[in-house]
Amino acid sequence: MTPTSKSAGECEAEARGGTPLPIGARLGDFEVTGVIHEDESSFIYVAADRSSVGKVAIKEYLPAGLAERMANGNVGVRSLRHKQAFRDGMQRFLSEAGMLATLDEPALIEVLRFWEQNGTAYMAMPLYEGRTLRDGLRDSPMPREAWLKTMFGPLLDALATLHRSGRCPCDVTPDNIVVLTDGAPLFMGFGAAPRMVPNTTDDVTAVLNSGFAAIERYAYDPSMPEGPWTDIYSVAAVLHLAITGKPPPAPGTRMVADTMPPMRDVTNDYSKLFLDALDRGLAVHPTNRPQTIAEFRAALGIPSMASGAIPTQHPTSSSPVPEPRLPPPSSQPTTGHRLGGWPANLIMSLIVVGLAGLGLLVWMLGGPRQMTPGTVDRASSMKLAPESAQVGSLAATSAPPTQTATPRMAPGEAAPKPEVSSQLIAPSPQSRPSLPKPPTTAAPRTGKIRFSVKPWGQVVVDGKTRGVSPPIKELSITEGRHRIEIRNSTFPGYSSEVNIKAGGRVSIAHTFESP
Repeated sequence: MTPTSKSAGECEAEARGGTPLPIGARLGDFEVTGVIHEDESSFIYVAADRSSVGKVAIKEYLPAGLAERMANGNVGVRSLRHKQAFRDGMQRFLSEAGMLATLDEPALIEVLRFWEQNGTAYMAMPLYEGRTLRDGLRDSPMPREAWLKTMFGPLLDALATLHRSGRCPCDVTPDNIVVLTDGAPLFMGFGAAPRMVPNTTDDVTAVLNSGFAAIERYAYDPSMPEGPWTDIYSVAAVLHLAITGKPPPAPGTRMVADTMPPMRDVTNDYSKLFLDALDRGLAVHPTNRPQTIAEFRAALGIPSMASGAIPTQHPTSSSPVPEPRLPPPSSQPTTGHRLGGWPANLIMSLIVVGLAGLGLLVWMLGGPRQMTPGTVDRASSMKLAPESAQVGSLAATSAPPTQTATPRMAPGEAAPKPEVSSQLIAPSPQSRPSLPKPPTTAAPRTGKIRFSVKPWGQVVVDGKTRGVSPPIKELSITEGRHRIEIRNSTFPGYSSEVNIKAGGRVSIAHTFESP
């Protein structure tokens, strides 16, 4: 991303539906002097700080599919139906800028300032000098494995940091990775990338041909949720481009017939461990990929740059944030072990003596206490919290000091009796009021639509995009009449009305052909 200015006319000719600000435009305390980057969702300008001689880069939120530049320089939505989506995206843009301003990660950009102006949002950052990874690979294809590991180590650290901040998935492409003049990588595709199901069939074609988006990025399928594994696919796809000179086949095509050969059959210039890890990262179905950046890093044999040391063996369990795991049951005998500095045999003897003494005391007091009518056992009368409240209590360890988490109990240790408020004591059956049962809401009655579309089509139900088929094979639809459209930018569209019955199934098969 060398900061070489383009004229507004040149950039407008290249822009994908958007128009950049003219040279000399004022943005806060800065003045635009050129355009250095553009994509479907933003422009990046080089600007001069009017209060000093320094220069910065300014990113402008301008999603070409939702908004456009008006004659007065402001940004407006293309249609009123895009207004909410544009506003939501702008709030994400500002939220991501604020998040980046608090992070200290070498491979992430530094945000100096962010603000709203011209009906959209901006962020200012240092002016980095370098080239995109795509441009670098074009001039120097098939880099060595050691170089790739050195380059992608900091990038994986950056992604792990973004994931911990709740930004997942990101927009990992070779155009969003910059190799700075000192050789260090910089990730520009920060923040949560918008879902890749677009509003037009032209955008669908761009998505399917991009080669770096996982299948779950453009399929509304609950069985394939998004997560760190989504970015893992994109990283593996970028590495595939670096090694072979081209991205992997589109995952939608591979869902139908996966003819992509294993990486070991493609090249012998890289280690088996490295190539096998790429195959796992490029798995079409999310569950077949590594599930965390730490797991993928270990599979690739790339140590964490944040660890401060490079292990001699490939890490298998280290990660910036260790995942909680239940300890495996011990198969070793406990005889001779020491617990807290005390011999285990002695502790067991004391427990036995204590239990015997407790039994003798109970016998001397005349046996267990009998509860008389009207007496309420407070512990047994406690109302259980709903399941959602029990789940929420797992976060008690990170709650403010005014909240107290339940202490962990050692094996065999009796839990302390809870102190119960008198408000939790159950009333006697005679005084308990009869409460009306809460109304039950029946689950919506649904049926299914099965799709068989060739070569592919954008599925639209009642005017709302539901994804692309393939990979989508089936959708659940509420009962009733629905209008189904299947769109493909190359061929005339298909539309039909279907009547869905609860528990029923309707099949739609369509092959796009030239008229």
